[in-house]
Amino acid sequence: MEIQTATSTATSREGDPVLAVLTEDVPLQGFKLDKGAEVRGRVLTAVSAKRVKGRAHLVIAFDAVMFKGEKLSIATQSIDSLAASTSGKDKKIIAGAAVGGLIVGAIKDGGKGAAIGTVVGAAAGTGAVLIMKGDEVEIPRGARLSVAVTK
Repeated sequence: MEIQTATSTATSREGDPVLAVLTEDVPLQGFKLDKGAEVRGRVLTAVSAKRVKGRAHLVIAFDAVMFKGEKLSIATQSIDSLAASTSGKDKKIIAGAAVGGLIVGAIKDGGKGAAIGTVVGAAAGTGAVLIMKGDEVEIPRGARLSVAVTK
């Protein structure tokens, strides 16, 4: 199916409608759903990214399909997306800031300056990580997804 309603942990809320259309015919018991049929669902979970350990989480599922002008109830497996961890990126930011502080401190005041610069740089890097949010989860309009119909 192709998503018609963009969803994102930054903008979507629990209960928001999600629309999609079938990109091919779907045979079911005794009949088939035609390509282009509208599939309707809802956002079940939308948790925005937080600072440090707050990973974004988006869950959507579909509960109806339009068939010859009638709404048929269905159930699908949910689409469950969890944002990737940013801990590796966070560590690189802190380490990069520490190295930058080390270099500046060494140039400015030799060995003692290098030690002070490393601590100051690491603190600045940690501060930067603490104010940055993690990545959001987004399913853009036009995304093609497959889900299993369970009922």
